[in-house]
Amino acid sequence: PPPPKKKIHIEKSYLNKKSLKTKSDGEYKNKNRNNTKGAKNMNNIIVNKTKTVVSMEIAIMIDKEHAKLLRDIRRYIKQFNQANIGFVEFFQESTYTDAKGETRYCFNVTRKGCEFIAHKLTGQKGTEFTAKYIHRFHELEENNLSSLFINALNEMTKSIASMQKSFNERISHIESKLEETKQIEEKPKYKKPYNPWFAKMQPKYTLLEDFFNITRGQLYKNILKEMENIYNIDTNQIHADYCYENNIYSCYPLEPYEFSPKYRDMIESIVNGNLIKYGIASESDPITSTRNTTIFDTPVKECKQRNKKNTDVNDADRE
Repeated sequence: PPPPKKKIHIEKSYLNKKSLKTKSDGEYKNKNRNNTKGAKNMNNIIVNKTKTVVSMEIAIMIDKEHAKLLRDIRRYIKQFNQANIGFVEFFQESTYTDAKGETRYCFNVTRKGCEFIAHKLTGQKGTEFTAKYIHRFHELEENNLSSLFINALNEMTKSIASMQKSFNERISHIESKLEETKQIEEKPKYKKPYNPWFAKMQPKYTLLEDFFNITRGQLYKNILKEMENIYNIDTNQIHADYCYENNIYSCYPLEPYEFSPKYRDMIESIVNGNLIKYGIASESDPITSTRNTTIFDTPVKECKQRNKKNTDVNDADRE
């Protein structure tokens, strides 16, 4: 005797017969043409992810009107319910859109459902359907594997593209930083512009440094403080304005003043005054004078004596 059937969990039918109402049999006069508009090519049938075949395609395989096939499937489901057998492993309710754009009801038929329908057929028709649905499910499995492979390739391509984009962005960022560093390195260092007045003041600065035993920086600092005391000016602001106007970050302490006649006179007055004050140089000393010494400063008497002496020498040479 055959083994007892394994009890399957009872599943109530939620099929609404009215909702599954399809076209009347009279609208399916041409069984193989009109009953499955939009499903003429089996490769164009939409298959869901659980590897099922739509009932329209099954109708083509078994040469049966779709409406009659739906009627048979509803009958099978009713019998399953009576026997307490779950039908979703065989038939699954679904819909499709026909050529008119209207929504129609159908079933997604699983491999078990195809086997069940095949057992209901006899003779040549049953054999042909068995071969067709087996071939069809093999196609579905192959397509599924291809889809999985294609999806994996697509994901891999997206991932590689994302990595490439991130890599390019990082490279661009690094290149821009390197370019900025290169520009900074190539930027010429600030060089104090030449001013002949500085050459004039240089010996005076040296005399004051030696007398007070201080550095050049300390001397500049004291000169600027003396300018604030005497002339009531803000040397810090003058320094800041000079840097801003010349688009530089810093400069030499006396640079903002060396190129201004007004400030040069102030500094020179302070330096000369202290040279005289502390007896480092006298008022008549050329170093403390603002007047340039020329040959025309030579006394007339001295020039005559010099000329007479030169004349006597020349006469002696002739003799």
